[in-house]
Amino acid sequence: MANNDYSKLIAGTMTWGKWGSGLSGKGMMHCCIDNDITTFDHADIYGEYS
Repeated sequence: MANNDYSKLIAGTMTWGKWGSGLSGKGMMHCCIDNDITTFDHADIYGEYS
């Protein structure tokens, strides 16, 4: 995959920060990568900037 390519799906990480405190961000990331999802939406505002 070239640097300017995106995966067919984009994982939104809104609930991976403070709002998703019961989730394992590292586990979620590995699950995505294992399923060829390698593009992530990680806007700073998600989870109160966490």
